[in-house]
Amino acid sequence: MRVAIVGTPVRGHINPFLAIGKLLTANGHSVTLHLPHAFEIQAEANGMSFVPVHESIDRDLTDMATAFPELLRFTPGAEMMRFYYEKVFIDMMKIQDDGLRALIQSAKPDLILYDCTYLGAMPLLAQPRVTRPAVVACGISSLHTTRTDGAPFGPGLPPASTQAERERYAAIAAEVTRSFSEPVQEHFVSAMRDLGAALPTMSLLDMMVCSPDLYLQPTIPSFEYAVFPARDQVRFVGALPVPPSGELPDWANDIGNCGKRAVLVSQGTLANHDLTQLVRPTLDALADRDDVLVLVTTGGRPTESVKGDLPGNVRVAEFLPFDRLMPSLDLIVTNGGYGTVNHALSCGVPLVVAGLSEDKAEVNMRVGWSGAGINLATQTPSAAAIRDAVDTVLDVPAHRNRAQELGREFAAYQPAIEIPQLLESIAAPS
Repeated sequence: MRVAIVGTPVRGHINPFLAIGKLLTANGHSVTLHLPHAFEIQAEANGMSFVPVHESIDRDLTDMATAFPELLRFTPGAEMMRFYYEKVFIDMMKIQDDGLRALIQSAKPDLILYDCTYLGAMPLLAQPRVTRPAVVACGISSLHTTRTDGAPFGPGLPPASTQAERERYAAIAAEVTRSFSEPVQEHFVSAMRDLGAALPTMSLLDMMVCSPDLYLQPTIPSFEYAVFPARDQVRFVGALPVPPSGELPDWANDIGNCGKRAVLVSQGTLANHDLTQLVRPTLDALADRDDVLVLVTTGGRPTESVKGDLPGNVRVAEFLPFDRLMPSLDLIVTNGGYGTVNHALSCGVPLVVAGLSEDKAEVNMRVGWSGAGINLATQTPSAAAIRDAVDTVLDVPAHRNRAQELGREFAAYQPAIEIPQLLESIAAPS
């Protein structure tokens, strides 16, 4: 099987695909990665061929605030989400579509695998299946199709349990439709028209899940609401494999050997331009905890980005190998990156989450709703709020017990076996 992997060039989106590509090459399949040059070394290190994107989009968007300085003027909400969808996703469709068609001609893939925000695949999906390769999307966030309780995607609303809640959700949905859904849909329809593609018959958020031949959702059913109608394309696949991410730092020997509980703090690799939002207040909250070792990853930012004095119980690194570190942790404090949250739960590690930007209100609401952690429901939690939440999760067993219960459900999946089998099946001629 020949597989082409494409996606929005953000490391949090692409890293899981590097791991999937490595699985596929290990199973004897040919894999080509079509991304900016920043990902070339990783492609070749994992046995994949590499075809760069057009020079006009040849940039790593992991530092989104540098690539799009306008983002810094937004506060989390519909206006920020509209910017992402219009400027980062939809406006790239033409160049992505051109590159994808050229890749199909040169590499002749049997299957295209992409992250769901790579909208350059939409014109291809508008074609009949017999005229194109199989196309498979992988979710990089919580499900975002239409819900039966009427709640919109974005604000982070748990399933409605009363008529009053459904009425409140309807009012919220009307405002989200006005400020986000309608203008984004118009922008998307215009882009599809300009590309000569069949015009959409459903909302963009629904199309992102329902249009591909298969949609891999990298979580478990218990970490997703039951208010989403069943979709034939959607397959839960557990936690995606985590690619190796370097060596443990010298101080890693302290973990598990110093009689202290290990707490990891991270703002991920995207929303980490301001570490005073979560990292710094967490350090302040736990500075006097002699029983806690605080591990900080800056997500690629220089360690000097953590401003102020570092308490004696703190260790800092730009990156940490989560694949090796996660099983040794007692707690994660994070702004709610979907991959990090699911990886933690797959290892039975409870969470304290605080973040509202991008999709994080949705992800973090699920953490609190599932019982596997505490959602502080803010972008800028206080040190006192973090301290209270950490104390609760570390000292009261309910959240850890629930995280471990979810971890056992994750363990029932075998993504390293099941994902290649699913892709082989969907790529096979009918």
